[in-house]
Amino acid sequence: MASGLRGAAELVERKEEWDQEVMSALDREVNAVQNPALGAVVLWRFACGYQFASQLGEPAPLPVIFLVLPVLFDEDMSEMVAGTQVRSGLRVFVAKFSEARTSKGDVVFSLENRSRIFRQLTADSLRIAVGSGLVSVDPSRAGIFPTSTTFPKAGIPETLRPLLRSSEKFGKWLGELTLYEIGLVLKVAF
Repeated sequence: MASGLRGAAELVERKEEWDQEVMSALDREVNAVQNPALGAVVLWRFACGYQFASQLGEPAPLPVIFLVLPVLFDEDMSEMVAGTQVRSGLRVFVAKFSEARTSKGDVVFSLENRSRIFRQLTADSLRIAVGSGLVSVDPSRAGIFPTSTTFPKAGIPETLRPLLRSSEKFGKWLGELTLYEIGLVLKVAF
C-alpha cells in the first residue's frame, strides 16, 4: 500500500513538472509573438496604411490604435485579414465571420474585450514606436502618423512580412471610414 502511494505521489509530481514545462514553453511562445517591439512595427505599418487610405493623409486616431494588436495577434482575425483582399474593405472582412462555413461571429463581438486585455501591450508598443522614430504623435489631432512609409527591404524576417502586410491592409480599411463607422462595423465603442 505504501509503495502504491509513493508511486502515485511520484506520478503527481512528474505531472506537475510536465505542466510547468508546457506552460513555460507556451509563455515563451506567447511572449515571442506578443511583445512590444513587434507591436511597434505592426503599429507603424498600420499607420502607413491608414494614412495612405484616409482622404487627407490624416493620422491614425489614437482610439483606433488600440484595436490593431487585438485583431492582428488573434489567430482567427489575423487569418481573415490575410485572406481578405484590400479592395474588399472592413465590412466584407467582418461579414466573413458570420458566414455559415466559418460561423465565428463571437470573434468580432469579443474585440472590445480583447482591446482592454491588450491595452498595456499596445501602450508599450506605441511608446517603442514613438521612441524609435517609427511614428510620431500629432497631439492636435490625437493621432499617429508614420515617419516613413517605405516598406523595409531587408532586416524583416520572411515569417513576419505577412503580418506587416496584414497590418497595413487593416490600416487601409480603417482609413476609409470614420470613427463612428469603425465602431459600428467592429461593434466597439470609443
